[in-house]
Amino acid sequence: MRVLVTGASGFLGQAICTQLIAEGHTVRAFQRNEHARLAQLGVEQRLGNLGDLDAVMAASEDVDAIIHSAALVGGWGSVEAFYDTNVCGTDHVLAACELNGVRKLVYTSSASVVFGGSDLDGVDESAPYAKKFSSPYGHTKALAEQRVLDANGSELATVAVRPHFMWGPGDANLLPRVIARARAGHLRLIGDGSKRVDTVFVDNAASAHLLALRGLRVGSPLAGKAYFVSQGEPVTHEHLINAWLLAAGLPPETRHISPRLARVLGSILEGLYRTIGSRSPPPLTRLLVEQMSTSHWFNIDAARRDLGYVPLVSITRSCISCTPKVPFGPIPFGNFARNCCAAPCICVPSVSCPQAAEFGATAARSAPLCGYNDDPFDIIEFDARAAYAQSRPQSHLGTARPRTRNRARTRARARSADAHAIDRD
Repeated sequence: MRVLVTGASGFLGQAICTQLIAEGHTVRAFQRNEHARLAQLGVEQRLGNLGDLDAVMAASEDVDAIIHSAALVGGWGSVEAFYDTNVCGTDHVLAACELNGVRKLVYTSSASVVFGGSDLDGVDESAPYAKKFSSPYGHTKALAEQRVLDANGSELATVAVRPHFMWGPGDANLLPRVIARARAGHLRLIGDGSKRVDTVFVDNAASAHLLALRGLRVGSPLAGKAYFVSQGEPVTHEHLINAWLLAAGLPPETRHISPRLARVLGSILEGLYRTIGSRSPPPLTRLLVEQMSTSHWFNIDAARRDLGYVPLVSITRSCISCTPKVPFGPIPFGNFARNCCAAPCICVPSVSCPQAAEFGATAARSAPLCGYNDDPFDIIEFDARAAYAQSRPQSHLGTARPRTRNRARTRARARSADAHAIDRD
């Protein structure tokens, strides 16, 4: 199938392109700038802006389907900027589908379209769109999603995928900011940390898009519908954050701030940043307070049933795959020395890893490079020689364990923090 991916150079877009290429599709990318990773994959790149209908039209010529993942993301910025990209840009994609006769459109939506600042405990797709939004991101994504689903008909089949709290290798937003604030001593848990949240690893989110593409056609059961996509493993905010910190070699966060005080501080900081005309987001916003002090996890039964969605990478292996393990510099053995979280690391081979096929699907699922042995706190530190030796194709790969350091100290720290944040597989 010939597939156009908008926003292909982005966090999710790259994972989608990698999986499409692995399945044998012909992939064309549409983004602002050339990207070396896409060139390595053999993806055709067309440059342009979603605001330019002619460019979108040209990029979508002679394709069978479009995966529209491009968006302006974040909790800070002008309404105009979000609307122009997320709503008007989607209008241009829909127009291109109509004018070029494209028959399939998979839209990357967001679970934020139903989040109005209050608890969402296990809700499904019957939940209505939020009546109020604390940022233009959620509002504009909701408007765009409605337009995409309304466009479903006899000539165009559309479906919306709603990832929630997406993170993983290459994430430039969620995980790196949490780790950076923790290292600077600025991280706090908002409220008692007992509210539950679900997330989705980027490879799982990409897989959901491919499943939607595979099953989508005019008149199919999923046409005109939206689907929540997550790990299906809700945990408390405290457990999730401390799992990330533990995997990054940092102590658990035990300090708390009340939601009321956090909202006041967020409001003050927002006003100050607007006054000075800052384009950078304040360290605390009202949206962030809402997200970190409420429950928001979703029932993904519909995605399991209609898409055949099953998370390929668990939270445990997700944490191991995108946290720094080698603090002294990258190790030159292909994509197992990926720059994740602004630091060199050794990653569990995953769906997005181009070298995973070299070791086979079984090796990719069993995390041979991390020494994973069903203990979520058995996070192994590598030295350069052991990591390099393990990265080379060997007949015993997956059976030999890497050298470990300070295992007892790591386990003791995990037990003392009572930070059992990650469910076992």
